[in-house]
Amino acid sequence: KEIYENRGSKTDAELLEEARQRGLDLAAQVNRLVGLGAKVIVSTVPDVGLTPWAVAKGATEAKLLTDLTLALNGRLRVNMLNDGRYIGLVLLDEQTQTAVRYPSIFGLSDGNALKLAACAVALPDCSPQTLVTGASADNWMWADELRMGVSMQRNLGNLAAARARYNPF
Repeated sequence: KEIYENRGSKTDAELLEEARQRGLDLAAQVNRLVGLGAKVIVSTVPDVGLTPWAVAKGATEAKLLTDLTLALNGRLRVNMLNDGRYIGLVLLDEQTQTAVRYPSIFGLSDGNALKLAACAVALPDCSPQTLVTGASADNWMWADELRMGVSMQRNLGNLAAARARYNPF
């Protein structure tokens, strides 16, 4: 989101290069931790192009945000020391894409539950009593414009716990 919002007069190609560089920088920091002996769980960035914030910007801008997500995550993934011994990788970008394609697998409703925020008030003040009409805390993908809802957060936690448990650290 930051790259997109601070783009000024940059071209899409320049934005993509900035996203790639940030992926490289992030991978370098993860590798630095590994070099110090840490075992880490790393998550890719969720597909920002699927957020209510991006959807509201229209198809062209949402596609650019998906492309920026792919650029950052791609460089992160190929430049980390990811052989399973030091890093447990959670593919949250792929998880969000799969949830949009097959919402029932994740216990999500389709339609507005995939495209709109469930919260009618800003986080952290959102509660089951402050949801938009028709929303549910458990079956809407997004809590607000950019943050995942309860079901997706739970799924992320389960994925991270599985990586921590089953990677050969």
